Amino acid sequence: MNLPCQILFLILVAMLPTDMEAQSEGTDQPITAGWQLGVQHTTTGWGGSLHYLVGKDHLQFLMGADMHVVKDPREFRTESFFGTQGRKYVLGKQNHFAVFNPSVGIQKEIFPIRSGNLLNVRIGGKLGPALGIVTPYYLEIFSPVSGRPQLGDRVIEAYDPARHTYPSIIGRASIFDHDFNPNLQVGFSSRLFAMIDFSNTSTSIRAVQIGLNADWFASAVPIMADFAVSHDRQLFLSVQIGLLLGNRW
Repeated sequence: MNLPCQILFLILVAMLPTDMEAQSEGTDQPITAGWQLGVQHTTTGWGGSLHYLVGKDHLQFLMGADMHVVKDPREFRTESFFGTQGRKYVLGKQNHFAVFNPSVGIQKEIFPIRSGNLLNVRIGGKLGPALGIVTPYYLEIFSPVSGRPQLGDRVIEAYDPARHTYPSIIGRASIFDHDFNPNLQVGFSSRLFAMIDFSNTSTSIRAVQIGLNADWFASAVPIMADFAVSHDRQLFLSVQIGLLLGNRW
């Protein structure tokens, strides 16, 4: 079990109620609205979500937004050529990529808490536009002094595979040392999910969510430099697991 999953498991255990008795019929109240906040670990990075819920307890509509960071499978941190004088960085990375998507959706109750189940299970889906934010990957570069190549300056530049070789890269630049310079990619996003709620009440949400997410863009997104064959993609698929917290009323 990797570290993000271990953290999710520990938080989940801390969230479990001490009284595991099912809610009695006399305390059931009709549900008409609610909200839920989520954090996710994905096969391509991490993300979060915030949604408002409208509808009956057994069937609810969702309105809100998701955000997640997308990393290329070829991203691996590399030790600096300059050793301890440099910083680790991802060799070949050209851009950071994050996706923001406003979404609407629906979730349906499969195993209701009021039937005496200790776990409340729901399935659902969400659709919406995908706004991809592409920002350059900046590095500290060794710029030699003319006529004295053993001496040089540290300069901050966006990674360029045509100019920046391994011996010239000192390391990853601090986010405070360069401009943001975002570019926008527009596409479409969809997500299917299942959530298992451990709160043991109709009014609280303390759940684990597992989902499959798909983001499609009108043009390929350049995350990594392609030295031989192009690997830029328009379609990004990811499996997600996360925690949901919220309330229904």
